Amino acid sequence: MKVLFVATVRSHIGQFHMPFIKELKAHGCTVDAAFKDNSADKPGLDLSAIDNVYEVPFFKKSVQL
Repeated sequence: MKVLFVATVRSHIGQFHMPFIKELKAHGCTVDAAFKDNSADKPGLDLSAIDNVYEVPFFKKSVQL
């Protein structure tokens, strides 16, 4: 089975989804991730369990009400 995790930034995957990714890998899944690379702002997160990484130029736009 193939699984794709998508998040706006790399650090979100590293901080919140790695336990799920590791469990999926332990069950034989191929796990890919797509995100904007913000590793310059938040370095040191280990994403080595991910098979393929796709950089997507997501951006957040602030909306004032």
